[in-house]
Amino acid sequence: MAYLDKYFSGMHVKNITSQVLRKFVAALQEGTLQASVEKKEKGKTGQTKDTLSNASINRILALLRRMMNIARKDGLIQVVPHFPMLKEDNVRTGFVEADQFKEILEKMLDKLRPLVVFLYRTGCRVGAARQITWNMLSKDCTMLTLPGKIVKNKDAITLPVSSELTAIFKKQFRKDGEPLFEDSNLRKEWDAATQAAKVPDLLIHDLRRSGVRNLIVAGVPETVAMKISGHLTASVFRRYAIVAPAQIKNAMAAVEAGDGSFLKSM
Repeated sequence: MAYLDKYFSGMHVKNITSQVLRKFVAALQEGTLQASVEKKEKGKTGQTKDTLSNASINRILALLRRMMNIARKDGLIQVVPHFPMLKEDNVRTGFVEADQFKEILEKMLDKLRPLVVFLYRTGCRVGAARQITWNMLSKDCTMLTLPGKIVKNKDAITLPVSSELTAIFKKQFRKDGEPLFEDSNLRKEWDAATQAAKVPDLLIHDLRRSGVRNLIVAGVPETVAMKISGHLTASVFRRYAIVAPAQIKNAMAAVEAGDGSFLKSM
């Protein structure tokens, strides 16, 4: 918002054209706008960022575009200009493989393991999983019903609970309204566990990406997998469901097995 406020302050909305937006993007890419914003963004090292990534610029543009679309729907403006979105080349493709997950899980505190397993099995968002309460779990601990208010696509979903989690939940005392999962210091403990497992670059959000891929590899139809993971659009879902090298290798092996060998041994 600081960048938008600084650049567009006092400008009439009708004067925000595609050409103006391109100049705004150029100012962000060159770092000239950042220098004039009083409250500068801080990086992890505490150093001031002079430039923004394409992804960050796109998020700023998306915010302004959302404002203008709301204004158009309310009849305040007639046209929303074309927004010159930038190509993003920093999309993460990190996955937690099964053997890595087992090792990380061994390094996690016992109380956090049910949540981490749930994230890996379903591809559920961490934010949504933290809002799951005991009253959303069926009496036999085999099904979860998540209300639309905690699901990203706003549609209530029913999820099966893996047998390993069902066994754990049955041993615990139900507290309706209380969180189902323990999540104290989750990110801190995840960082410590991945360090100990010698995979420090893996993020906890990679569990979501891995969960999506696991569903697809297991043969779950895309529409059903999207329902489980709570993805709003197929395009974003497919970006998560990136094919692993092993899948490509297995696919070729399946094709060869079906056709037989075309070349004689030489």
